[in-house]
Amino acid sequence: RLAGCVLCGLVVLAGYMYVSERAPAVMSAIMRAMEGDDWEMEDLLPKETLARNRGRSEDSEEDEDDYLRRSQNVSVWQRYSGVVNRASICLAVVLLAVLTVGSVVVIFSYRNQPRPELEWWQTSAIYQIYPRSFQDSNGDGIGDLKGIERRIDYLEYLGVGAVWLSPIFRSPMRDFGYDVSSFTDIDPIFGTMADFDSLLKALHEKGIKLILDFV
Repeated sequence: RLAGCVLCGLVVLAGYMYVSERAPAVMSAIMRAMEGDDWEMEDLLPKETLARNRGRSEDSEEDEDDYLRRSQNVSVWQRYSGVVNRASICLAVVLLAVLTVGSVVVIFSYRNQPRPELEWWQTSAIYQIYPRSFQDSNGDGIGDLKGIERRIDYLEYLGVGAVWLSPIFRSPMRDFGYDVSSFTDIDPIFGTMADFDSLLKALHEKGIKLILDFV
């Protein structure tokens, strides 16, 4: 809404600048109309155009009188064009003001509305770890829980809010741990239940949550 109001203001300003530069006579008549002065339709035409329409030179008094007599037979639009112009300008100004004030009110009312509190999983960075290839602590070539615990300071440095572990449960490992055979035990290649408890405690001390991957 605010962008629309700004766009309307720019359009009005561009129109004002264009008319001021390309048709100064029109702008002069508009300003006179806003000030309450009388003006004629001939004020909007350049002198050369008036002379050409009159079919004579400007210094001919007789033709001047004839032209003035003809100009008295003006249309209703010409008679009330000043009033219409003033009303149109006032209406445009009022409309622009209403749009601007309305946009400001809507923006501030939206900002003052209470925002719902988000859950931790909506605001935290969650770091997934595939234990097998993360960190090996005993030199057997397979990552384990103790290896993950060694890197907790690094996870804290990254600003991680939670660690998501791929399956570490006991498994025949025909599908690299995703073929779980027991959800209540840790597979020996990753460590022991004591290693898991130690990792969980260390993560919580750093304010990091632990998510287990149940498949």
